[in-house]
Amino acid sequence: MDAGGHHLGLFWRMGHRTALRQGDWKIVWNGNRSLPRTFELYRLDRDISETRNLAAENPRRLEDLASIWADVNRRMADPD
Repeated sequence: MDAGGHHLGLFWRMGHRTALRQGDWKIVWNGNRSLPRTFELYRLDRDISETRNLAAENPRRLEDLASIWADVNRRMADPD
């Protein structure tokens, strides 16, 4: 939990790909450092196969999860 009592969710890296899941929501970044960081956003309770990127439709949710992702990622060792 963070200082505000919120569960941070699950964070993982697989190669350069990273993801964060919090509840039914998940953000994914493909890890391509030559491009601006662009997350994909999925609502897993409605789209378990991650076929519909909801980032454009849910910018606030994306911003909240990306902020958590950035905080957790900053505390992790660089994968390179």
